[in-house]
Amino acid sequence: MERGTLVERLDASKKVVEAARRESRCLEKQVQELEEKLQRSHRETRAAEEKMQKFLQNVAGLLPGKREDAPLLTKEEVLHNLNEVCNKSLSVMEARLHQASEQLSEQAELGLRALQRAQLAEQQVQDLRERLRGLEAELQAADVQRDGLRLHRQHVGKEVRREEAPRPGDEFLEQLSEAMRVESVAVDLGFDMRLKLTLKRAEQLVKQEAAALVESRSLTYSLQRKFKLQKDQLESKALHVQLLRNKVSELEEEEKKRRCSASAGERDDAHLETRRLKRKVERLQGDLKAAERSNAELEAQLVPASELKMRVVEQDRALQNQNQRLEQLDAVSSDLRSREQQSRADQRQLDGLRRSLSQLSDRERELVDFRMVVSQMLDLDATALDLTSYDIIKSLEGLLHTYHHHLHHHHHPGNMAWHCPAHQGPEVQDLPSSSSFDLPPSGSAPLHEAQI
Repeated sequence: MERGTLVERLDASKKVVEAARRESRCLEKQVQELEEKLQRSHRETRAAEEKMQKFLQNVAGLLPGKREDAPLLTKEEVLHNLNEVCNKSLSVMEARLHQASEQLSEQAELGLRALQRAQLAEQQVQDLRERLRGLEAELQAADVQRDGLRLHRQHVGKEVRREEAPRPGDEFLEQLSEAMRVESVAVDLGFDMRLKLTLKRAEQLVKQEAAALVESRSLTYSLQRKFKLQKDQLESKALHVQLLRNKVSELEEEEKKRRCSASAGERDDAHLETRRLKRKVERLQGDLKAAERSNAELEAQLVPASELKMRVVEQDRALQNQNQRLEQLDAVSSDLRSREQQSRADQRQLDGLRRSLSQLSDRERELVDFRMVVSQMLDLDATALDLTSYDIIKSLEGLLHTYHHHLHHHHHPGNMAWHCPAHQGPEVQDLPSSSSFDLPPSGSAPLHEAQI
């Protein structure tokens, strides 16, 4: 009876051992898969580190004052140098902008002064016209008053002559006096004196007529010249005013066009950059989700391995208890002990794999933080989908090229030939656009610390 029980227990132990062997094989397969994944992760990490080192070398080569035999700069030194270059370029651009704004304000002030002078000239022309109208009105009033006095004097002379006795020839003499306009003087004179007065008046009129003719001709000529001169001056002032107005309007239109073109170009560049950054962000988010799914699968695979280990330990204990009763199961118990040792070795290896994965994730986070800091210093959005390391290096090259040319203008006067050290070194290798770093959820904290 006891023997049958032992046989049954032996059969049950054999079945348990077979099941443990099958589970151990499955565990070995899972461990092999994890090792393969770990090797792939190591290879990817090494490739990422090589790309990062190459990127640092390219960035350091573009920095000013970098010699070929100088040691490789660290991330902090590269960031510090980039910050200095960005600050210097920003100060240069601010100085240029300030100078351009001053020139524009001077042009606007000149245009305003010209417009004020034109308005003052128009006002002076209007005042001169008003004065001319007033003088013409006064002249007409004086002519009317003079005609009235002459008519009154003629009327008085006629009344006096009517009261006197008529003489022969008086009528002709009166008509002649009226024609010569001496009736007011000849009223109190005799006949002989009136004849002499008429003769003198005739001679005087002839002389006055000749002098008046000459004077009228010279006055007419001078008035014509003065009128022509005033007309030319008025036309030149009007033309000057029109030119000033056209110049002011052209300046305003050029300023509007310049502002519109600058704002339109900035808007187009901003739209294109936003689209590229959106695509880059979407691609990085997809890579991040894939990495998270892979990590979740690895963690899920590690849970059954720990459960299998516990089960193996329990089965080993059961086998040890049975070995105390049955000496025939010594070989099986030794096999189980070897399995236990192998499982412990696998567990230690799994722990090592976990630590390696943690170190790899920390390294990737540091690389991504450094890349984002460099992108932000260059006013690039590191979360864009199509922002590659090649774009960052090209932006750095353009920035440093501008900075070197600025240094050349300040420190290398004359026509001396000078080449940018960024173009004398080896060409920047085109990094593949598909190279991207997985940004873990906790990557924002190191980036914030790096920016501070």
